Amino acid sequence: MAMSNALSSIFIPTCYKQAIKHECWQQAMEAELQALKANHIWDIVSCPPPVKPIGSKWLYTVKLKFDGSLD
Repeated sequence: MAMSNALSSIFIPTCYKQAIKHECWQQAMEAELQALKANHIWDIVSCPPPVKPIGSKWLYTVKLKFDGSLD
């Protein structure tokens, strides 16, 4: 039960503009980008003229461990 109170006090942004204002979310985004880069998740290539690139967006959430504590 105490953990639910802790979770309710954590700010979860709804967009990048909100997230970038908070150091913890900046660090989380940087860590995610570094992991994607280290795992060679994508290659940057030029698209032929009729092709539209696939977009992306950040989804912000809080991960919990199996015991319900903050990950």
